[in-house]
Amino acid sequence: MIPEERLLELLEQADQGQSVHYAFEKRGFLNLDRVLPFLCVYRGEDAATASLLSAEAAYLLLPPGRGRSASRLVRELAIFLRKSFGRGAVLELWSGPPSRNPSPAPRFVVHTGRHPDDRQLAEVLVERLERIKTKPRVDLEIGRPHPADLPPLLSAATAEDLGCLVLGLEVEPMYLEPVSGEPYPMLLRNFRRNLGRALRQTFFEFTQRYTQHRPAHYHSLGQRALVRAVWEVDRRLEEIASSFSFLLQVTPVNAHEAWLAFRRSGFQQEPRFIYRPFPQDPILLRRELHKIPIEKVEDPTLAQLFLDKHAQLDVKIAMLSNRNRRDFLYGSFQLYGEVEPWLSRLARRLLSVLERGSQKPPAARMDAQDFAREARREVARYRQKYDGFLAEVEVREDLGPSILADEGHLFIGAQASVAEDQLMPLLHHEVGTHLVTYYNGQAQPLRLMKLGMPGYLEFQEGLAVLAEHLTGGLNRDRLRILAARVLAVEAITRGAGFLETFERLRRACSLPARLLFWTTMRACRGGGFTKDAAYLRGLVDVLDHLSAGGELEPLYVGKFGRQHLPLVRELRSRGVVCDPPLLPRFLRQKEAQQRLRRLRQGGPVEVLLGLASTRS
Repeated sequence: MIPEERLLELLEQADQGQSVHYAFEKRGFLNLDRVLPFLCVYRGEDAATASLLSAEAAYLLLPPGRGRSASRLVRELAIFLRKSFGRGAVLELWSGPPSRNPSPAPRFVVHTGRHPDDRQLAEVLVERLERIKTKPRVDLEIGRPHPADLPPLLSAATAEDLGCLVLGLEVEPMYLEPVSGEPYPMLLRNFRRNLGRALRQTFFEFTQRYTQHRPAHYHSLGQRALVRAVWEVDRRLEEIASSFSFLLQVTPVNAHEAWLAFRRSGFQQEPRFIYRPFPQDPILLRRELHKIPIEKVEDPTLAQLFLDKHAQLDVKIAMLSNRNRRDFLYGSFQLYGEVEPWLSRLARRLLSVLERGSQKPPAARMDAQDFAREARREVARYRQKYDGFLAEVEVREDLGPSILADEGHLFIGAQASVAEDQLMPLLHHEVGTHLVTYYNGQAQPLRLMKLGMPGYLEFQEGLAVLAEHLTGGLNRDRLRILAARVLAVEAITRGAGFLETFERLRRACSLPARLLFWTTMRACRGGGFTKDAAYLRGLVDVLDHLSAGGELEPLYVGKFGRQHLPLVRELRSRGVVCDPPLLPRFLRQKEAQQRLRRLRQGGPVEVLLGLASTRS
C-alpha cells in the first residue's frame, strides 16, 4: 500500500491544487485530478472493470487481498475529505456474475447501509442509472455496501464517525465476452460513458445536499487534467489533417479557363476540370492514420470525438484518391449527407418567392486585389485584439473566382470580384466567422477545436451566413445562390451531369450564366460534392438554435457542430475548453443586435421566407 508518509505528501500536494497520479504495488493507483468531496474505489484484478472509473476525477484502484491496509488507506482519504468539505462520499464498484441471457440493457445493483443519508444518496444513484438510454434494470439492496467476499472499506461506525456516506455499485459485466473474459471495446466505451454520467450526477446531488461545495454543473466534476494519451492522439490527428488541404484539393485549378471555354461553346460542351496533385501517398497516409492509438484514450467523451475525427479523415483521404470517380460522391455523402426532402422544398419555396421580386441594378464591384486589401485591414483589426490571430491574405492564380478560408488563412482567386455592398458581410463571413473560430480553436488546449469536430461544417457555414444577415448582406441574390446550391447538389445526387445540372438551374432561377456555372461547378467538382447543401441547411440549424433560446457567443469558441454543444458545454465545465480570446466584431454593432433579436422571435423557415420576400 501507500506508505503513510508518502500518502501525507500526496494529500498535501492535492491540497495545494496539484493533481495526484500515483501508482503503487500491482495494479494499485490513486488518481486525484483535484480535491473533490468523493472517491470511487475498485478492488480487483479485472482491467476492464477497473477502467470504468478511469475517466473519473477521483478514484482509487486497490490490489485484491489487502483488507486491513486497504481500509486504513480509505480511512485516511475519508478524513481528508471531511477536513476539506465537512463530509465525503465513497463509492465502491465491483462486477457481479455474468448474465445468462445477454442483453444490451445492463443490470445494476446499488448497495447501501442502513443510515438514512446513505439510503437517500443510493436512491439518487438508482434514479440516475435508470435514466440511461439502454433502459437498464436497477435494483436497490440495503445491508452491505461492499462485495460479499471482501471486508468493508469502512465499517458503519467509522463511516458515521467520519461523516462519510458509503455506497456500493455492482455492475453486470455485459461488456465482457462470457467465455474468454475479453472486453468488447465499443460496449465498454459506451458503458463507461453512461456510467460516468450517472456517477457525476449523483455526486453533484451529494454536494448540494451534504457539503458547502457548489459546482456549477455535474460536468464540472469530471477530469480536467488530461493524460498523455489524449495529447498524443490529438497531436497525431492534427499532423495528418494538416498534411493536406482538402478544400484546395477539390477546387479546380483551371476554373476560370473552364468557364471561358464553356461560354464559347454556347453552354453546350461539358467542361474539363484539372486538380492539384495530391501531395501525399494516400496508402501511407491512411496507414499512419490507423496507427493512432485512440483505444488508449479512456475519457469516453474525448475518445468518441477522436474516433469520429479519425473516421472523417479516413473518408477525406479516400475521396481524394477517387477524384473524378463515382466513389468520390459516395464519400461526400458520408461527410455532408444528401439533400433531404424538407431542404429541397425550402430551396424551391425560396426561389419561388425570390423570382417574383423585382431585380435591383447591379452594384459596383471590386476586384481581387481591392478585396484583398480590405481583408488585410480586417485581419489587422482582429490582430490588434489578439496577437495570436496570424491569418495571412493571399491572392492566388489557381483559384479562379473562389474565396475561401483554410488552415487559418484567406485565399482569394485572382478572378474573384465582390459587389461593394457585399464587402463587409463577406469579410464577416470569412474573417469574422471562419478565421475567428479557427484561432479561437487554436487557443484551446485541444487542437481538435481548430481542426473542426466531425460534422462541424454545416453549423459553421450556418454561422457564417448568419454573419452576412446580421451585417445586412443576406440580400435576394445571396439567398438565390444558397437555394440554387441546394438544387445543384440534389441534381448531381440523382445522377445528373454538369450540363443537365446547369440547365436545371437556368430554368429554376434567373442568376447570370457565370454564377450558374460556378454553382454547378461547385456541386460537380471531384465527381460530385454535396458540401454546398450545408449553407442553407446550416443556416436553418443556426436559426432554429436561436429561436429555441440558444446563446450565440459560445458558438465561436472553436469549430464544432450543433450536435456537439452538450459535449462542448461539458468540456468547458471541466476546464478542458476555455473562454475564447475573440468574438466577431459585428456582434457589438447595434444593427446586428437588433436583427438578432428579431431572429429569435420566429421559426427558421418563416424567418427565411420573410427575408426572401422583404430583401431588395
